[in-house]
Amino acid sequence: GRESDEACRARAKRVLARVRGGARALDAPKTIVAVVHYDFIAALLDAATAPETTGHFARWRHHNTALTVLDVAAATGDVTLVKVNEAVHIYESGDPELLSGFPL
Repeated sequence: GRESDEACRARAKRVLARVRGGARALDAPKTIVAVVHYDFIAALLDAATAPETTGHFARWRHHNTALTVLDVAAATGDVTLVKVNEAVHIYESGDPELLSGFPL
């Protein structure tokens, strides 16, 4: 069945804690790529910026196939939002049918 919003938020907080812990253990920068659905992206962004958030995912908009890039500081675990909902590759395609997920 479908994961509840609160279960998704709890999972995102656990993942962020693992990423922060992993960042602290690094000797050199590392890139991680995660391909995930909207709810998890929103939950992860909330966990990084407003961890007390509960309920429905309403703070973030994210188009299908858009990119979100986070930088996690190794020394502190602080998260910097580098890009959120970057969809230039969709706009440059010239095909408006490819843009989906939220209205402009």
